[in-house]
Amino acid sequence: MVSCNVCGKCFNTNYNLKRHTLQVHEKKYSHQCPDCSKKFAQPSDLKRHKDSVHSAEKIVCEFCGTSFTRRDNLLHHLNNGNCQRKLQKEAGKRKRLDLTISNRKKKSQLSTSAENSAAVLENSTTVPENSDDDLEKISLPPKESESAFQKAYKSFNLPNNDSSLGIKEFLLLRKEETVFIFRNELKTYKSLKVSKWVHCIYSKEIDAGKMIKNVEFKTSNNEVFQETNLVSLYDTMSEKIVKESEDFEGKDSGWTLDEILRLEVRTNRYSPFRGSSSFIEVPKQIAETKAIINVINKKDSQCFMWSVLAALYPSANHPNKTSSYVTHLNKFNFDGISFPTPLNEVKKISKMNDIGINIYSFEEDLKIFPLLISDIHNEMCGNKSPARVVMPSETCKFLKFKNFQHSLKIPFVVYADFECVTMKTDTCCPDPNFSFTNMYEKHVPIGFCYFISYQGGHYKDPVVYRGTDAPKCFIEKLEKDAIEIEHIYKNPKPLLPLTESEKQLYDNAKNCYVCDQTFRENNIKVRDHNHVTQKFNGPCCNSCNLAMKTPKFLPVFFHNLSGYDAHIFIKELGYDKKQINLIPNTEEKYISFSKSVSNDFQLRFLDSFKFMPSSLENLIKTLKKDEFKYMKQYFDSEKIDLLLRKGVFPYDYFDSFEKCKDSCLPPISKFYNELNEEAISVEDYNHACRVFNQFNLSNLGEYCDLYVKTDVLLLTDLFENFRKICIQTYKLDPCWYFTTPALSWDAMLLKTKVAIELFTDYDMLLFIENGVRGGISQCCNRYAIANNKYMSNFNPDDEIKYLMYLDANNLYGYTMSKYLPLKDFVWSDNNLTTQDILNLSDESDVGYILEVDLDYPPDLHDKHSDFPLAPENKPPPNCKEPRLLTTLEPKTKYVLHYSNLKLYLKLGLILKKIHRVLKFFQSPWLKNYIDYNTKLRTKAVNDFQKDFYKLMNNSIFGKTMENVRRRVDIRLCSTEEQARKLIAKSNFNRRTIFSENLMAVHLKKTNIKFFKPIHVGMTILDLSKVLMYSFHYEYMKHRY
Repeated sequence: MVSCNVCGKCFNTNYNLKRHTLQVHEKKYSHQCPDCSKKFAQPSDLKRHKDSVHSAEKIVCEFCGTSFTRRDNLLHHLNNGNCQRKLQKEAGKRKRLDLTISNRKKKSQLSTSAENSAAVLENSTTVPENSDDDLEKISLPPKESESAFQKAYKSFNLPNNDSSLGIKEFLLLRKEETVFIFRNELKTYKSLKVSKWVHCIYSKEIDAGKMIKNVEFKTSNNEVFQETNLVSLYDTMSEKIVKESEDFEGKDSGWTLDEILRLEVRTNRYSPFRGSSSFIEVPKQIAETKAIINVINKKDSQCFMWSVLAALYPSANHPNKTSSYVTHLNKFNFDGISFPTPLNEVKKISKMNDIGINIYSFEEDLKIFPLLISDIHNEMCGNKSPARVVMPSETCKFLKFKNFQHSLKIPFVVYADFECVTMKTDTCCPDPNFSFTNMYEKHVPIGFCYFISYQGGHYKDPVVYRGTDAPKCFIEKLEKDAIEIEHIYKNPKPLLPLTESEKQLYDNAKNCYVCDQTFRENNIKVRDHNHVTQKFNGPCCNSCNLAMKTPKFLPVFFHNLSGYDAHIFIKELGYDKKQINLIPNTEEKYISFSKSVSNDFQLRFLDSFKFMPSSLENLIKTLKKDEFKYMKQYFDSEKIDLLLRKGVFPYDYFDSFEKCKDSCLPPISKFYNELNEEAISVEDYNHACRVFNQFNLSNLGEYCDLYVKTDVLLLTDLFENFRKICIQTYKLDPCWYFTTPALSWDAMLLKTKVAIELFTDYDMLLFIENGVRGGISQCCNRYAIANNKYMSNFNPDDEIKYLMYLDANNLYGYTMSKYLPLKDFVWSDNNLTTQDILNLSDESDVGYILEVDLDYPPDLHDKHSDFPLAPENKPPPNCKEPRLLTTLEPKTKYVLHYSNLKLYLKLGLILKKIHRVLKFFQSPWLKNYIDYNTKLRTKAVNDFQKDFYKLMNNSIFGKTMENVRRRVDIRLCSTEEQARKLIAKSNFNRRTIFSENLMAVHLKKTNIKFFKPIHVGMTILDLSKVLMYSFHYEYMKHRY
C-alpha cells in the first residue's frame, strides 16, 4: 500500500497514486464542463464530452435515419453493413444503375452534386446521397480491371466520359466512387495501402504539327485503416495530383491537356501488425544495444505519439511505460491524426507542433536506413533521397579484377525465340493530322524454339513447339533440361590424358594462363580442366584453379528479350513458389531475370541484343558461310543457302490460330507490314515461296516452325562466333555478363591490371557529385542562312556567309587516354594562388579537384556570349528541374578539375576564393586499354566489329558515371506471402500485376552502395570541356 503525502489517502499501486496526485492536488485536470462540472486533462477531451453528452445536434445516417452523437459511432454503424443490407432489402427489385450514371448528367448538376456530396461526406465519412438511385449505385462497387493473389491486390479503372473536364473537376467527380472502393475493401482487410493514377493525353505544337504524349500523374501509397478519414485522404491525394499536373505544364512550356482518359485506383492488402495494439517487439539484436526506447502500448494504437513524447521528454524511471509520459500529453497537438499513424501524416504533426521528425527503419538483416527526414537538410544532402549510405571499407577500397572464373567458357548455353499470332484489336480512328500511337494488334504466342549449345559437341536437337499453351510449355521443358544440366555440373568428370603438345605447354609454363601471375611455392602450378568436357584448359595457379567453378545458372538468350520476348512468357514464371530474381533497367524494361529450378541453380534469361545491338538480318551479313556451324548441322548443304538470310513472314495476315492450317503461303499483298507501312519485294516473296516448296511444307504452321527454328540456329551461330571473338580478344566469356558495358569493365580491369581506389569518405563523394556536369554541345544561333560563291542562289550583294558543322571525333576516347585520378585521395591545404594553378602540369603525378568561387568580368561577356565558360547544373527560370546551363554569372562553390580551372583563368575568369582542395595521384592508366580497342577497330572487317570495339571504349566512361542513386529495386513475387511482406515494407513504392500468381513489387532504395569510381567519370567530363573550350577560344576565335 502507498499513501498520498497531502491527504493521506491509500492506494494499491504507485500508478493509482500518481493519477490521484495529478487529478486532485496538481490540478492538471483543469478543464471543467459547465453543464456537469466534470473535469478533463485536455481541451479535446472536454470538447468530445460536450459533443457526445450535451450537444443538441445529432449526426444522422443518410441511409436509414438513425441518429448518433459521435461521428465514430456513425462510422461503426456504416462499416458493419447493417443499414446497407436493410436498405437493399427494401429496394427489392428496383433496377440497378450503372456506376457511370452521374457522368451522363449535365456538368452544372455534376458540380452541385459533387459539392453537396463533399460536404456531407466530410461530416459523415460515408456516401451520402439519399435517393433510391444512388443507394442502388453505391451497393455495386466498380469491377476491378486486374487483380492478383485471390484479389488481395486490385486495380480499378474509372473512365472519363466528359472531355470538357479538367483534372481537378474530374477528381471531384470520381470522389464518391473512390471513397466507396476504399470502404468496400476495408470490409475485407483491416488496413490497405492505396494510390491513385490519373492517365492523360497532352499535346504540344511543334514545327511538324502536333505532338501527342501519354502522361501519368500518381500519388504515393497511403496507409488506410478503419479509423482513417477517407474523404480527407482522397482530397489530400487529389491535391497532390493537381499540383503535379500544374508543375508538368509549367516545366515543359507548350504542353496542354487534351484529354483525361481514366482514374486508376489501386488497393493493396496491408498487414503492418497483428493484434489489438500497435506494439511490436524490437528484434533481440537491437534491444540488446540498449539504444532504443520501445514504449509498451499494448492497450492502444498510439505508438507514434508515445515515441515522440519519449524522445522529447526522456524518463529516468521506466522509460518503456506509457505512464511515464502522461503528464506531457497536453503539450502536443495530435488533433486529426490517425492511429496507427501513417507515414504521410508525420509532416503534418511536425508542422502543427513546430518540431523536426526523422524516421528510420531497418531491413530483415537489421541494416538501418532513413525512411523520412525533416525539412532541415544540410547544404550538400538537401537534394538527395533518404537512404542508408554504404561506402567501401578500408580493407576493400581498391577496385581490381577478381572474376577469373569468367575466363572459363560456360559449357551449356540456350538460344530461344517465340512466334506469335497478331490478333487485331478494336480501336478508334485517330486524327491523321496529329502525331499519335495506335494499338491495332495484340501479340499472342503460338510457338517457340530453343536450342542448347554444348561445348563438348552435340547435346540435343532443337526443341520446336506450336500450341496455344506455348509459354507454359516453354518454361516446363526448359526447366526439365536445366535440372539435367545441373546434374551434369554436380558430377564433374576427370581430366583426360594430356597430349604431347599439352604436356610440353604445361612443363614450360612459368605463369598462370588465367591471372598471368608467376607460380610460387605458396601458389603452385596445377592442371586446370573443364569438368564437363574433360579437356585441358591450361597451366593454372592453385588459387585460380579453385576459383574456376562451374556456373550455377543456365544462360538463356533471346534477341531483344527486354523489348519483346520477356513480355510473352514472364507471366508463366509464377506457376510455383520458387524464387524469381530481377535486374531492372527501368521500371518498365528489365535487363535480365532468373527463375530458380532448385536451391542453387537458376535459369538466367539474357538479351543478346545487349551485346549485338543490331537486327539478325544485318548480323547475318557479318559471317562467312563456313562460320554457320549449327545451321549446317540441321540443314542440307543444297538448302542452306535459302536460309542464310533473315526470312520473311506475313505477321499481319497471321492473326489467328486457324491460319496455321492454310495449305500455302498467302498472296504477296498479305505480307504488307502495317507497323512499318511497307510491303515486301517480289524477290523476297519468291524466296519465301521457294523455301515453302523446297522444304515440302504442308501448311503455314509448318512454315512458322521452320521460320522460328531458323532464327534460333542463326542466333546460335552469331552469338557463338561473338563468344569466340571475346574469348580470343579479352579472355572473357560474355555469357557470364548481362551487358556489353559490364563485359568491357571487367576486360579493362583485366587488361590494365590496375587497382582503382574508391572513396571511403562520404564527404569526398558528395564533393565530386557536385562537380559532375554533362558535356557541352550547342549552337547559339538558332537559324542561319549561308551565302557564298559555292551556292546556286549566291547573292554577291549580301554578306558572305559559310555554315560549318564541327564534331570532335572520339572525344571521350581522347580524354580517357589522359592522366586520370587513381589513388591516394586526401584533403589538401587551400593556399594555392592563381599563379600556382597556372603553373601546374597536366601530366604531373599529382592532380587536384577544387571547389572555388569565380568571377566573370563584364568586359568578357560580349566575347564569351556564344560559348560561356564554366557551365552549371541549376534550374532555369520557371523550371524546377536542373539543366546544364552556360551563363556569364559568377560561380560560387564551383567544383572542377584543375586543368579546367587553368584554362578558365587563362581565358580571363578571376579566382576569388578556394574553399576546398582534393589531392590525388594520377596517371594515364586507361590509355593502354583505349589504344588496344582503337587498334582493333581499325582492323575490323565489318560494321558490327567497328561498332563493338567503339562501344567497348565508350562504355568505360558510362560505367564510371553510373548514378547508383537512380537504381530501382524490383522484386518478382510468385506467392501472396512474398507480396504481403514487401508491400508491408515502409519503402514500398508501387506494384505491377502480371498474372494471378505473379506480381512485381517496386521498392524505394534503402541502401545505396557507392562502389563506382565517379571521380574518374567527373574528370573525363571536365577534360572533354578543356578540349572543346580550348579549340573554340584558342583556335577558332583566332582563325575566324
